[in-house]
Amino acid sequence: MRLMNAVRDAQNEFGEVSMEVVAPLEELAALFEDSGNYERRRDVLSKLVRVKEALFGEDHPNVSDSLAELGQACLMLGDDARARETLESALRIDEREFGDHHPQLAKTLVLLGHTYARLGKVPEQRAMAERAVHVLDSVDGAPDEYPELTEALSLMSDAYQKNGDHERQRDACQRELTVMAKLHGAEHISLVPVLRMLASAYNSLGEFEREKAVLRRAISIQDADPAEKDSPKLIWTLSMLAWTYSELEEFPSARATLQRVLDIKRKRYGPMTSTVLQTVWELAAVADDLNDMAESQQYLDEALSLAEQLYGPRDRRVAFVLAHLAVCHAKQGDASVLMDCYQRSLATLEEIYGVNHVIFANTLKLFGRASSELGDYAKQRKILKKVLTLEQSFHPAGSEPIALTMAELGRCEGRLGQLSLQRELQESALGSLTRLDSPLHFRTNVLVDLARCYTDMGEHELARDALLRLCKLEERAHGSDSVLVALTLLQLVRCYFVVGDLDQARLVHKRCYMTLKTAFQSGDHPVIVELDSWTRRLNAKKA
Repeated sequence: MRLMNAVRDAQNEFGEVSMEVVAPLEELAALFEDSGNYERRRDVLSKLVRVKEALFGEDHPNVSDSLAELGQACLMLGDDARARETLESALRIDEREFGDHHPQLAKTLVLLGHTYARLGKVPEQRAMAERAVHVLDSVDGAPDEYPELTEALSLMSDAYQKNGDHERQRDACQRELTVMAKLHGAEHISLVPVLRMLASAYNSLGEFEREKAVLRRAISIQDADPAEKDSPKLIWTLSMLAWTYSELEEFPSARATLQRVLDIKRKRYGPMTSTVLQTVWELAAVADDLNDMAESQQYLDEALSLAEQLYGPRDRRVAFVLAHLAVCHAKQGDASVLMDCYQRSLATLEEIYGVNHVIFANTLKLFGRASSELGDYAKQRKILKKVLTLEQSFHPAGSEPIALTMAELGRCEGRLGQLSLQRELQESALGSLTRLDSPLHFRTNVLVDLARCYTDMGEHELARDALLRLCKLEERAHGSDSVLVALTLLQLVRCYFVVGDLDQARLVHKRCYMTLKTAFQSGDHPVIVELDSWTRRLNAKKA
């Protein structure tokens, strides 16, 4: 009230356009910013810009300061078009007044970057962020001390993520993390969003061990902050970590993490909510990965009950749970319950979408897997051929869904003894998945199947090449010392031995020996039995 009176008094005494009005208007704008009243702040700043333009001229640096603040207020109010226009005007004035590399430009560049991000203009967002970082890096002294640097780096990593440039996303995040740790300390809560973004970059690059380490660090910081206890942000980070554990096939850790997520969600949101349903669903999938079908069924039964109560019995989400229940019962050899789930699920989806819909096709594919679990590969083949025909009608040739169905159909053909057909289908699928840079586990699954197919066909050199490709992908995802890599290397020993490359066989055997001996300590374990068998055979050849 005092400042509003001061503005009115100055206007009455000196006129609306006078130097005496400027200071009270600036103070009033700052007061509205502190109180979070951005509408009043915008109105005051609009008036302030008009006063300064009349006093100094439209292109004066005093005007650019207020234009930048006005642009920020418009941005906070969601008026992105006006924010852009205002900030671009401020930037033109600063460029003319200070040149292209003055730190004065950094704040406006960052605000423009945020504006372009809101407008969905990713190239412009990236350009503003990169330019802001370049400007601050050219400053004599310590650019890390400028608060705009971390904002610019954050905008850069976001733009790189949107463009699919995950290596640059990673690099920008790493630098931002270094600066934030220097400014606030290595365990400050402000580091957590940066750690999550860095984890996302590692995930996209298939570097899951690094992703895991980063997320565990983030959770450690959040657990130490009382304000983060059971918070949605903690749920977010824990859910990301659970997914990473699954990617690394560390399923017990994934289960424990998801159980913690479920406990927090039930406490925070109540037991009868869609977000609880999502985590129950994920726990069922992890139990399936652990081959604990009783636990998987327990979670799926709970998910079915929740979905029916939340959405009604004829909802698509109920149909999806029923489809997965069918696979679960198939794995337990219960064909009668499988058929009941199958019929209920497909009847619901046909009613909602019709039989020529992608969702109907995806669910049909699940029943193909259920048939496979019961050993009925002929029925699975029939279903997958129908799915493939459907998918080819609404996906372009070479797309990921078609490639995945072809890979699954190829696996089915192999089980039916049609190795040449398996090879043809899976080589085509692998080519598409590689060209599309699909998730690593899609490609590794096909390579595992192909290596086995080549071996069964007596094509040991092709099997060797497939295993070498598989090994590189697994090393990228899990690290060179992982058990998964060592198991693939053990298969490579056999390939090298069969093609007569004994030196490589010994080299690969030596590389995987200690990892497998440590992981599978029992001498009766099949892996150790095979490992020791190769030790004797290679030594015999050497003798």
